[in-house]
Amino acid sequence: MSATAKNWIIGILAFAVVGAIINKQDTKAAAQPTVAVAAPTQPAIPSERDPLVVKTPIVGLPTRACDYEDDRNCFWDAGQRDLGKGYSYWVDRNGTVTYLDPQLNDAGARLKWQADKKKAGWERYGAVGGHQNCYALASAVECWDGFRSTL
Repeated sequence: MSATAKNWIIGILAFAVVGAIINKQDTKAAAQPTVAVAAPTQPAIPSERDPLVVKTPIVGLPTRACDYEDDRNCFWDAGQRDLGKGYSYWVDRNGTVTYLDPQLNDAGARLKWQADKKKAGWERYGAVGGHQNCYALASAVECWDGFRSTL
């Protein structure tokens, strides 16, 4: 072992010993009565069945309807477009899609879905009929929000 590595190890051990001594002295000096903490009424980690809550900004939401599927800084009202079916969402200036249905905003699930599609040979297709995040294989198209079609 080189001298530099030994010096680093000795330095780290010295800091650990000094920290332990200071912490021990602080706990002796700060002896206070024990405070009982009530157990939380709800679990700290939400269950898988709880919907993902998206806090929406009040300022900066798009105020115009999307002119086309890949538009940015706009909203897509599925009730007024797409034959009244599908999911409404807004797209920010950076192209990030936020659905009004919070279950579709689960980034982990979406990334896993995308990875599974890529692994199965599907190619990213973009948007189809107002449905964002679509993949195509041969003549089939599937989108993150559950939309399926053929080309």
